[in-house]
Amino acid sequence: MQSLRRHGQLDGTATQSCLMGSPDGRCLEMLERTKEILNYETMELQPLTLERWKAAFKPKKASSTVGLDTVSKRDLMAFPDSLHQQLLDT
Repeated sequence: MQSLRRHGQLDGTATQSCLMGSPDGRCLEMLERTKEILNYETMELQPLTLERWKAAFKPKKASSTVGLDTVSKRDLMAFPDSLHQQLLDT
């Protein structure tokens, strides 16, 4: 978004309005202008199943750096399936 502002494509107050959670007319206008500028295709995502979730972190090294959530791969692997499913359902 910063690069769009730099090019004068987005109004700063509209951006701030959207970021603050006040979707007014300026916010909707900004979103439409962003779509036009980026000209992206719609991406269809498959539902995230328990199997796909576990497969995503399985190849990571056990010694991988812990992220901002402070959960390591070892922690994730120790979760029972019910807790994994609870995460996916939120």
